[in-house]
Amino acid sequence: MMLHRFLLCAVSCSLVLFVLRPAAAQSDAKREATNQEVLKRNQECNDAELRADIKAMDDCETEDFTHTHANGEIE
Repeated sequence: MMLHRFLLCAVSCSLVLFVLRPAAAQSDAKREATNQEVLKRNQECNDAELRADIKAMDDCETEDFTHTHANGEIE
């Protein structure tokens, strides 16, 4: 009986590890995809600022957005 419990526990643990491992890999892939999406959006907003594209910049910023320059000027 004790051996059966041990084997049952071992199989259960193996199944849990087997099921969680791919989920962790998917989580890493999803995290990387999100990071890439944020970096892309950030680059688009920076490019809009360099082009002085007000319409695109408005899409990047909220109504209460402020930008403080190194010299203290606030926009």
